[in-house]
Amino acid sequence: MASKLSLFLAELKRRKVYHVAAVYAAVGVAISIAVPDLFGAFGFPSWAAPLVIVVITIGFPIAVVLAWAYEVKPEGPRQAGAVPAPVVATSESDRKSIVVLPFDNMSPDPADAYFSDGLTEEIITKLSYIRSMRVVSRTSAMALRGTQKNARAIAEELGVQYVLEGSVRKAGAKLRITAQLIEARADEHLWAESYDRDLEDIFHVQTDVAENIAQVLRTEFSETEQERVRRVPTGNLKAYDSYVRAHKAAESFLPEDLADAEELVQEAIRLDPEFAQAHAALAELCCTSGFYANERPSHLYPKMAAAATRALELDPLAGEAHVALALNRYYYEWDWDGAEVEWARALELSPDYSYMYTFRASVLYSRGCFEEAETAVRRGLVLDPLSPMLHQVLGEVLAMSGRSREAIRWLEGSVRRWPKYPLLHLWLAIACSYAGEPEAGLRHAETAHALASDIPFIDAIRGMILVQADQAAEARDVLEDLKASARNKYVDPYNLFSLTVSLDGFDAAAPYLDEAVEVRSLFVPYLGVTPRWRPLHSVPRFRAVLDKVHPGVVFET
Repeated sequence: MASKLSLFLAELKRRKVYHVAAVYAAVGVAISIAVPDLFGAFGFPSWAAPLVIVVITIGFPIAVVLAWAYEVKPEGPRQAGAVPAPVVATSESDRKSIVVLPFDNMSPDPADAYFSDGLTEEIITKLSYIRSMRVVSRTSAMALRGTQKNARAIAEELGVQYVLEGSVRKAGAKLRITAQLIEARADEHLWAESYDRDLEDIFHVQTDVAENIAQVLRTEFSETEQERVRRVPTGNLKAYDSYVRAHKAAESFLPEDLADAEELVQEAIRLDPEFAQAHAALAELCCTSGFYANERPSHLYPKMAAAATRALELDPLAGEAHVALALNRYYYEWDWDGAEVEWARALELSPDYSYMYTFRASVLYSRGCFEEAETAVRRGLVLDPLSPMLHQVLGEVLAMSGRSREAIRWLEGSVRRWPKYPLLHLWLAIACSYAGEPEAGLRHAETAHALASDIPFIDAIRGMILVQADQAAEARDVLEDLKASARNKYVDPYNLFSLTVSLDGFDAAAPYLDEAVEVRSLFVPYLGVTPRWRPLHSVPRFRAVLDKVHPGVVFET
């Protein structure tokens, strides 16, 4: 009952009923006071003034009813039907924009926080299916967990119009979920609802929230989009639980957490082999692991392609699966044209999938397309402004394109915001190295190593900067440690190649380059744009690798 009353009161406020009632009452009282004197002065009959007051009184409920039926807008009254006509977004500026804040975990067990995060992410996913709405991606939304900022401040920071917030209380198989939609600029509550449901009704609650928001905001909502919003991702709650836990585990991007996340998502697939989102999540995890974990490409990429293919068999509109296929085509098959077909399909299906722009920018700059790469990553930052990965990739683009000073300024600001994100420190170290500041670079490389000591790429960069700082003996120790690790587990040969070149020259390092090409190292496509390798472009053996990976592409020397 309380939720229905709060919803009714919020709707009264949205339709300006309070405003109309207050204005009518103020004007009516003023007229009632003035009429007897005015009518007496002009000789009107004694019954005329009371009649006017009676008419004003009768008109009050009529005015309130009309205010409910016709919303008062700056452009004039507009009928407020039960199902509003959609507003068609003709350009990016016409799209409604919203952030879904992490739902507060009100459960007795603090460990259930993953469940409230999962609910938040699923509502974000469902809203993102509506093309006329721009939804802030989950990384930025989750970064605001526990924020003390008000709706207006959050909206200004993220560049959105609306904020959805709520809470979840999970007790056994029972759920209590509250949600409210706020127009941020006016701090006006547009919609609110509470749900007391069984756990098995969680998907219906997610759908109801998304559909109510679409209706209240008058967004264009096609039948296909409505079908996707209403689709139940899985009938197996245990599979869904594992899937949600996997997303939570992968947030750190650390190798051991990524391994845990993969185990969880594989468990979700085992429990429900037709869980399309779980297959897509596995493909996405493989993408991430390729950059952050130590997996052999011959194991990683076929697994990624199989997961993406299965996701598309179950859900042909899964744009994120096309991203995985594009990366497989590019990094593993070195098929640029095939990758472009997949990118085009991904952009068509999921234009607001911010994760896509991370990889899209990386692929573009690996071919020397720096302007296009910067455009892509900045588009991603509009969708996901609080993503440390996107901040990292913009730093990469700036550093690799010869704008090392800009990269340093950008990455210094990012490091202040995310001091525990190792790859921001690493790319700040690389930018300092390119700017001729090896001492500063070494400090940041050491910080990156302290935060993530099991990423060989960090060790290789640290070793190269040690050489640049005239500490060859220490760099030699790093190289020997990498070789020792490679005897016990997979270490990308590119890391051994890069540090050996720095210490002993190209001829000594060439066998590692051949091995990197053979295993399809994901670092090989970047050989042509890495500033420190430009002197090698005239070396026939190195040039042959560039021509094999990027036929017809001319790189700056």
